[in-house]
Amino acid sequence: MGVVEQEIAASLRKIKGVNVYLFYVDESGQRDYKENNSRYFVLGAVGILETDWQRINLQINDLKIKYFGNRSVELKSVNLRNLSKQKRHYLDPFGLRDFQGLSCSS
Repeated sequence: MGVVEQEIAASLRKIKGVNVYLFYVDESGQRDYKENNSRYFVLGAVGILETDWQRINLQINDLKIKYFGNRSVELKSVNLRNLSKQKRHYLDPFGLRDFQGLSCSS
């Protein structure tokens, strides 16, 4: 979260009863319906309570470090679902055999 966002969140927290959420928004598919584009366009979001953001971010980064050796690896579902992309983007570069045993629990 940037400095401006932190200041806005701090101001909103001062108002009694106001919860601040951070939303992560992502899309899948093509929004124009030309030939060779996907038929669907999906927009999804996840809202995280601002007070939980740092804890969740640390947990995700801990998992990245545990399994990939660094926290800058980008986890993309398209690469996780496709076996050849799994191998190219995650298994081979990070010396993993497979994704068995990858878990959020400690």
